[in-house]
Amino acid sequence: MQERHFFLVSGIFFDVHAGGGKSKIHTVSLHDIHDVQVQVVLHLQELGVDIGHQIGGDQNVDAGIPKVCEVIDINFRSTRIRSLDKTINVVTNSQICASTVKNAALRTMRPYKFNLGVTYNTTRPQLEQLMADLTAMLKASPYTYEDSVLVKLNGFGASSIDLLVSAYLRTADMTRFLQMQNDLNLDLMDVMQKNGVDFAFPSTTVYLEKSGKN
Repeated sequence: MQERHFFLVSGIFFDVHAGGGKSKIHTVSLHDIHDVQVQVVLHLQELGVDIGHQIGGDQNVDAGIPKVCEVIDINFRSTRIRSLDKTINVVTNSQICASTVKNAALRTMRPYKFNLGVTYNTTRPQLEQLMADLTAMLKASPYTYEDSVLVKLNGFGASSIDLLVSAYLRTADMTRFLQMQNDLNLDLMDVMQKNGVDFAFPSTTVYLEKSGKN
């Protein structure tokens, strides 16, 4: 009959197998046991991540970490995170250590940025006035950092003249950001209407060639 005994001496586990006149001793350091967990804790501490913080991974690289999620628990073997759809994902700590983790909780602002498409019948004076008015509206808003505001002619799309609208908003909270974005979008619509400029939408022009044959 084989007997097995475990001993803990000076931070080292001794796993002793005895039987058949032979004994085998295996040692495992507590440092090795906790190594991965310590790496995770240090990795997250470097990022200032704590339970309840919003983090994200690069989806092109870190398949196990959603682009936006919340840390809800860090334990011995794994870290539990909650994605936006409330799904609980369990990610191994070794994967956390090997991943690029973004800590959204450390940001002090959020970007408000998009392409605004206007119709091709908009004249140059209208475009220049629209860009000036949008810039003034955004800089005057208490939501934005004034020196971050940018409104420029960005290019020509298949169905629209594209303006780049960009600014940073004075919040890191997602709910607050969505309300700010909502208010700014409505203000933008007012500026568009005031300038007599229309939003562009995808369209197709079909030309019918008249045949000379009867």
